[in-house]
Amino acid sequence: MYMNLALGLGGKRRISVTLAAQNSLDLFAFLVANHDFNDNIPTDVYILIPAGVTIGSSSTGTAALTVDTFTANRHNVRIVNLGNIYGKGGAGGAGGATTHLPALANGSGGGAGGLALSTSTAIFIDNIGIIGGGEGGDGGNGSAGSGGDKDGGWDAGNAGAAGADGLGISGGAGGAGSASVGWFGGTGGSGGSAGAAITGVSNIEFITAGTVNGATS
Repeated sequence: MYMNLALGLGGKRRISVTLAAQNSLDLFAFLVANHDFNDNIPTDVYILIPAGVTIGSSSTGTAALTVDTFTANRHNVRIVNLGNIYGKGGAGGAGGATTHLPALANGSGGGAGGLALSTSTAIFIDNIGIIGGGEGGDGGNGSAGSGGDKDGGWDAGNAGAAGADGLGISGGAGGAGSASVGWFGGTGGSGGSAGAAITGVSNIEFITAGTVNGATS
């Protein structure tokens, strides 16, 4: 990563950082720990995410990029995204079990996708790349009925596929298992919900909106 300290607009201190690929970036903590940022000193903060670089997340419970804690009306924070800010895709649902118990023959629902960008701080974004919530995971397939009327049961269904990072759509439902003599097929699990692209969108002034996959609030 590249950092430059200089004077910004109106004689403010300026910090310019080019980010490398990483997960679950808390921008305020990152600047304090790595770039001598002091919240008490008015600063122009310029963040570049280059083309081909993804700021992602290792967990659907954590945003890929969080921008908060900055004192209001003290700093100018501008993010130029030429790459990607991606929420993590949700986990695929488990398939129905190999079982003689009907309740275990149904596939499980897919997990929800994760959040891409959360901000409680007023920022400028020039989004030439993509900001996208994680895709929901697909539901698991139901177990297939197996065997005859007396000696049968259910054969396990396949697990659903995990959702893609940054796609911002819901996962697909799992398929129902096939029936056999005396044994119905298990039902497929529901697809996981799409992760949001942005929370705190009212705090953002877009220079360029670019591609935003998923809901904003």
